Amino acid sequence: MSERVPVYDNHVHMSPSGRNVDALREYEAAGGTGLTLVTLPYKEVRIARGEDFAESYGITYSLAEKAREATDLEINIAVGPYPVLMIPLAEAYGLERAEEIMSKGMEDAARDVAEGKAVAIGEIGRPHFPVSEEIREASDRVLLLGMQLAKENRCPVIIHCESDADTDRSLAELADAAGLDRGTVVKHSSPPLVTDEETFGVMPSIPASKTNVREAIGKGTDRFMIETDYIDDPEKPGAIMSVTTVPKKVSAWLSNGQVPAESIHRICGDIPDSLYRRRGEIMSVKVTCVYDEGAKENTSLIGARGSAMLAEAGGKRVLFDVGLRPRYLAHNLDCLGIDVQSIDAVVISQDNPDNARGLDGVLKERTSPLAVHAPPGAYSGGGGMLSRSAGISEQARPMADLSHEEGWLEIFPGIHRTPFLESGKGYREAFLVLENPKGQVVLSGFGSGGPEAVLAETESRFKRKVHAFVGSIALEKAKKPVAEAYARSFQAHDVDDILLNHAVGRNGITNVRVVLGLSAVKDFYAGYVYETRRSRGSGRLFAGCRVLLRHLRGLLRSY
Repeated sequence: MSERVPVYDNHVHMSPSGRNVDALREYEAAGGTGLTLVTLPYKEVRIARGEDFAESYGITYSLAEKAREATDLEINIAVGPYPVLMIPLAEAYGLERAEEIMSKGMEDAARDVAEGKAVAIGEIGRPHFPVSEEIREASDRVLLLGMQLAKENRCPVIIHCESDADTDRSLAELADAAGLDRGTVVKHSSPPLVTDEETFGVMPSIPASKTNVREAIGKGTDRFMIETDYIDDPEKPGAIMSVTTVPKKVSAWLSNGQVPAESIHRICGDIPDSLYRRRGEIMSVKVTCVYDEGAKENTSLIGARGSAMLAEAGGKRVLFDVGLRPRYLAHNLDCLGIDVQSIDAVVISQDNPDNARGLDGVLKERTSPLAVHAPPGAYSGGGGMLSRSAGISEQARPMADLSHEEGWLEIFPGIHRTPFLESGKGYREAFLVLENPKGQVVLSGFGSGGPEAVLAETESRFKRKVHAFVGSIALEKAKKPVAEAYARSFQAHDVDDILLNHAVGRNGITNVRVVLGLSAVKDFYAGYVYETRRSRGSGRLFAGCRVLLRHLRGLLRSY
């Protein structure tokens, strides 16, 4: 099997009393590259209160960490209150109390997603067998809560429920009521109902049997995932399917051509990647300052008035602002080894020449149109050097796929643009926000109103702290009390990394450092790079480090 082919099992369980890590070693040896690890109602934990679910989730995280240390698998975690528990809880405490306990488990699962411990809420839903109307209705209320929390946390839900002809329709209706994207509702153990007419927009995850996959592919679509529902029960080692089923099936499909390689990449790669946004490369964020008044020493980079930064996350490259002069932008991109063809989109923070006029420096080098997300009214005129507004030359205009959206905008999964915020100084300015397990990374093109508004807006949107602020706050001509107020705003929001550039000015950055400390604020000029790394709680360690750790453990045992 080609090493580049992803092999992803979307529903796997691990048990403290099962094979757990050994099972995943076997899965990896068979060709597996990633999986969704779903929590179980472990026999080691008695659920009598809502708070007890956190103990179960903790077992899942511990098992995942051990597996990450022992393998190079990409492990995405889903936690949530197992829906069948509603029945014994209702028998023991009454239905009203049972619903409260399950709801608390749902809230704790959402909290863990917000903290980066998990990437999905699941498996949640309702019993998969006939139950009383009261149990069904209570289960749907808890499920609706889970979907509402998933919407708030921008994560998928993995659904355990019946598989009737109208199941997907009912799940789609619940998602609509919660305001949750239907495509983030994953139907676990789905029959091969995969067409748009059959799923109503719900994402099917079907058991990885030859019959199921043949029927699904035969319908002319590859919009589904595959799973084993491996339960890691030492008394039932083969139930529901063997842990090596998906790797073996994928290998066979590649050999016999039953499933095209492109479809395997979509089923085991593109779809999980788009759903579980904190996995893989989205765990890392890289920001390069391309254009600024200051430039890195001992380089040929040009330092000039204006701002441009290249953001890289989730395998996408977004150029945030384009500086003042097209020629300087093109020069600096070339010096930094950034091919303009590799840029996936441009986001313009404001209709200010310092941020918007250099766009021709990218467009004239393009061989295909480039998405440009600009403020309303930007690039509507000629934009000559004496004009306040930026413009696009006639030569470059065919390469600009212009749009002028207001409000929050998702550029790519994990990469967002804020609404245009009022600064109180006549400016309307948007910021770029990159998702990261440690907290969001905010990019600022000018920061005319200071950091407070965007920090508050970002925290409100994502229910998570801002980990890093990169770019500008307008302090060049501001008095010392203004700089001190901005510094206190960073303190109040507990921002870990602060990197500031052109509009801050030397006096401004000094005044901020007086409050925050000399090492708390770093310079960020043309050629400087800011990069986050994957956290152990949400992503795997680098493979080289993993191999070294295993080697060292082996040496210690032999010693």
